[in-house]
Amino acid sequence: MADYQRILQGSVNLIERKLLEDIELEDVAEHAGLSLYHFMRVFAGFTGYTLKGYIRQRRLSEAASEILSSETYIYDLSEKYGFTTVEAFIRAFKKQFKLTPQEYRKQNQLIYYIPKMRVQICLPDQGGFMVKYQIKEMPPLTVIGKKQKVRSSETSETIDRMIAEFRELNHKNNFTRDETIVGICFHDPRFFDQQPAPEDEWWYMIGYLAKNEDNVPEGLVKYQVSAQRYAVFTHPGNLSNLGKTYRYICIDWISSVDHEFAPADELNFYDNRYNAQQADSSEYELYIPILK
Repeated sequence: MADYQRILQGSVNLIERKLLEDIELEDVAEHAGLSLYHFMRVFAGFTGYTLKGYIRQRRLSEAASEILSSETYIYDLSEKYGFTTVEAFIRAFKKQFKLTPQEYRKQNQLIYYIPKMRVQICLPDQGGFMVKYQIKEMPPLTVIGKKQKVRSSETSETIDRMIAEFRELNHKNNFTRDETIVGICFHDPRFFDQQPAPEDEWWYMIGYLAKNEDNVPEGLVKYQVSAQRYAVFTHPGNLSNLGKTYRYICIDWISSVDHEFAPADELNFYDNRYNAQQADSSEYELYIPILK
């Protein structure tokens, strides 16, 4: 099992030493001795920051400190802290500090500053909260269904609505006799490019398992899921409390096993156990792709 506190603190120290240099994410992961995707997911799970988001916020924080302590030109600061244009620097600065660099200098107060992280991993006491899991090797899958964008702040409501609408559509058109609905959260390499925000959108698909040669009904799309190994967790409750299960997986569980997260699509299987209106008794299967 990996010593994530040592690994992550070593990575933070490396980032701080190279804060004014070009930092390749692959080099940070290699220094940690982990695959890039696994490292980025672990970093985000334990610290609450994406790797790229932490680097950017640290650079902007040091730039903010320098804005208050010197008369350095904004153009020079943007170049020093790795921004390709002064316009990009000003946009990123305003997003983090709610003020432009010029306004920040005038108000003369160090606010929204992110200091160097000190990694202290204390596994959360969740009252003995655990999620049942098993390891499964899944063959290639063909899913036919509907795909749409989901806003982060409306995740549970939107997916519950998608499930209900697809169940009704299936009953009306008899696409399949299998009551199990498959959900697909598509792997997106851009996921760790910036800190997640409530207004962020991402693609999700709801559908049914089909044969590759099956025709696609009008209004639906077909998607091929590659063969993959998964850690399969039984999530207790409806989608509104999914965060607790993800925290368990990305902190408690990953600290106790030798598996690594894999850059692949996540799957959800909603059978007759899932009922959005009955949180206490509802369950569904969450398929997390792993490498080993």
